[in-house]
Amino acid sequence: MRTLSSFILSFTLMTSPAFALGDLPMENLFTQASGGDTKSMGADMALVGIGEDFFLQLSLNTELNLGKIGLGLQVPLNLRVIDKDPKSDNDYYGLIRHEDWDETSEYFRVIRYARFGHKRDPFYIRVGELAADIGHGTIVGRYLNNIDIDTFRVGMQLDINSDYGGIETLVSDLGSVAGNTTRSQLLGGRLYVKPMAVIDPSSMLNIFSLGFSAITDLNAPSQINRDVNGAPLTNADGQLDVSKSKQTTVYGLDLDVDLLHNAIIDLVPYADLNKIENAGWGLHVGAFATIKLPIGLSLQLPIRAEYRRFKENYIPIYFSEFYEIERYLYPLGSDASSPKGALIRNASGGDGLNGYYAQAAFDFVGLVQIGAIYEDYNVGDPNLAAFVGVPALEIIDFKAYYARTGITGTDDIFKLDDRSMAIAQGQYEVIPFVFVVAQFSRQWVLTQSSGQYESTDSWKFGVSYDFNF
Repeated sequence: MRTLSSFILSFTLMTSPAFALGDLPMENLFTQASGGDTKSMGADMALVGIGEDFFLQLSLNTELNLGKIGLGLQVPLNLRVIDKDPKSDNDYYGLIRHEDWDETSEYFRVIRYARFGHKRDPFYIRVGELAADIGHGTIVGRYLNNIDIDTFRVGMQLDINSDYGGIETLVSDLGSVAGNTTRSQLLGGRLYVKPMAVIDPSSMLNIFSLGFSAITDLNAPSQINRDVNGAPLTNADGQLDVSKSKQTTVYGLDLDVDLLHNAIIDLVPYADLNKIENAGWGLHVGAFATIKLPIGLSLQLPIRAEYRRFKENYIPIYFSEFYEIERYLYPLGSDASSPKGALIRNASGGDGLNGYYAQAAFDFVGLVQIGAIYEDYNVGDPNLAAFVGVPALEIIDFKAYYARTGITGTDDIFKLDDRSMAIAQGQYEVIPFVFVVAQFSRQWVLTQSSGQYESTDSWKFGVSYDFNF
C-alpha cells in the first residue's frame, strides 16, 4: 500500500513507466520544428522509488514515427524489491505493483499512443496519451490527460482541416467520458471557417480565419470533503474525496491572419475573446512568429508574444498542463486551495488585470536548444519556465526543465519548494546502443494524510538499450 498518490507533471517521460529519456515540457517547440522519421526499439531497467517502496522497473518499448503514422508501444513492469510499512496486502500482486494494473483502462498502456497525420494536416487523429492544444492555446494549452502514475487514460484528438475551415476536438478519456468518476471528463473543440473561401477560393483574403471554441469538464469538482481541521480528505482510491461536482465550460471567439510565409519569417497574428461560464472574460491579442536566419545553417527562433486583459474571475489557459491537479485544489501550494471551478465562479470580477505572456525558443543547428516562457501581470507575481537541451553530443545527452510560479524577486527565481517543478535527466553511452541513464525530478504529490499537494524530490538510475534504425 502507499501513502502518496503521485501526480507527475511531465508528459512522455513520466506517464509511462519506461525509463528511456522522454520529452519534457516545452521540448515540443523543437520536435515540431525538426520533424523527420524516427524508428527505435529499446529496453530499460532502473531502480525507482514510488511512495515508500522501491521497485525494479523493467520495460520494452518501441517508437515509430514514419511520416503521417506514429505508434508508441511499451510493455512496462514494476517489481517490488523493498516493501516498507505499510506492507502490500495483496498476495498475488506482492511482487508486482498492483496499482499499475487494477483498472481495465490500464491494460491499454501497452499502446502508449497511436497517431495518423500531424496538427494542421487535412486529417489528424491521436489516441492514447495527449499533450493537447486547441486553437491558439488560450483555453486549452499543453493539456496533459495522463499525469497520475497509478492510472492510464485513453484520450483522443481528432482534427479536420480544409481550405474552407475545419474542426479540432478533444476528449480526455474515452473510457469514462460518460461514466461515473471523479477524474476529469473533458471534451470539446473548436470550429473555424475562412469566410472569403466560400465567396472566392482564390482570394488573397483567405488568410483570415474565424473560430468558435467550447471546452467543458462535465464533472469539475465544486466541493471537497474535509476533516474537522479543514484538511481535504482522500477516498479509498487515493483520490481527493469530491462531494459535489459542477460542469465547468469555457467559450471562445477568435480571429487569426496567416500573414507572412517567406524565407525570413512566418507570422500569424491572432485575437481571442474567451468567457468562463458563470465567471469572467479574457482578451488575448498576440502573434506567433518563426524567425529564420538563411546563413547556411539551420537557425530558427520560434516566438510567441501576447497581451492579456481579463477580469479577476478569469484564468488564462484554463485547461493547462496543471489542470488535472488544479481542478481539485487551486492555486497550487496554498493552504487555502479550493476546487478551481468553484473558486473562479465565486470570485469577484474586480477592476481586471493587464499583463503579457512571452515565449521564445532557439535551436542552434541541433547542438543546443534553449526555451523560456515568462508571464506577468499588474497584480500578483510573475511565472517563469525554462528548458535547455544538449541533444547532439557524441556520447552524452542532457536536458532539463524548470518552472516556478509566484516569483517575488530576483532572489526568488531559482528555488526548489512548493512553487517549483524541476526535471533533469542525462544519459551516457557506455557501449554502442547501451546507456547509463540518470534522472532527478521535483514534483507535486498528493499526501493522503493531509489531503494537500506537496513537493517532493525523486530519482531514478538505470540502464537503457536504445537501437535506432
